[in-house]
Amino acid sequence: MRDLKLDLPDSELEKKLKALIKADIISQGSSNYRYRGVNDNIFDKVFRGVYEEEIRHFDVKVIKDEYRDEFRVLKKQYDGLMGKYHYQKGLFAEYLLLEHLRVHAQENNEILKSVTRYLPEDFNFARYTQVWRYDRSPAYAKSFNVDIFARAENPEDYSIIGEVKHRDTRKFSKEEAVAFERKFTGWEIPADD
Repeated sequence: MRDLKLDLPDSELEKKLKALIKADIISQGSSNYRYRGVNDNIFDKVFRGVYEEEIRHFDVKVIKDEYRDEFRVLKKQYDGLMGKYHYQKGLFAEYLLLEHLRVHAQENNEILKSVTRYLPEDFNFARYTQVWRYDRSPAYAKSFNVDIFARAENPEDYSIIGEVKHRDTRKFSKEEAVAFERKFTGWEIPADD
């Protein structure tokens, strides 16, 4: 009040300061008697836009360019983090599926069949002797990995080979199943693995 030479009662000044806090123009300090300007780049850009005449050579496109550049950097960071997040989700999904196939597949046959498509009519989840993930070495001309490989205990039951994907839809299309099958044409998983 002294510095600005305001002739207001304390209660009126406090009301005005609270309004400035709600408008994100200032922030509360360590007590009701301490206030400070908001410390972020938005306030700086709004201030520059409002007082354009005082800043003679101000060009509004500068803010647009600054935000575009900032957005590109943040988008790149976001995409990187989302990639890492989805990778971890995929690994966890693989782990859960592998564990289900190792321990609970036969008991949960109907539930597991309800989230799959294009299985043969006589397909049932079975007891599996080997359940693992398979990676072909990059030392070969063509490398690939199989997220899930489950060998049935009984040779008459179906073994499973599959790929785990993070997706919004619950089931694969027939085209995706055919594309997956084509991916492994010509590759044979050794019997001793």
